[in-house]
Amino acid sequence: MLPLLKLLEDGKEWTLSALTEAIANQFKVTEEERQQLLASRSQSIISNRVSWAKCYLKQAGLIHYPQRGQYAITPKGHQVLKEAPQG
Repeated sequence: MLPLLKLLEDGKEWTLSALTEAIANQFKVTEEERQQLLASRSQSIISNRVSWAKCYLKQAGLIHYPQRGQYAITPKGHQVLKEAPQG
């Protein structure tokens, strides 16, 4: 979740696909790994993991949805990052 929050630190509004792409690039996820699907075959594993991280950050009040399909950091999210959490 921390890498996702750090991406949002720029104050911009991000889409889920842009966040997923940035996380995959940051962690050097191969194209083969990006294509791996959940057992249900409904979604890629990387997209699923980013979606769950996004949900938990929202529940914690660290990000918000300024409009449908857009995600941004909250003042509380900025405060958490200033405290330099380790994970």
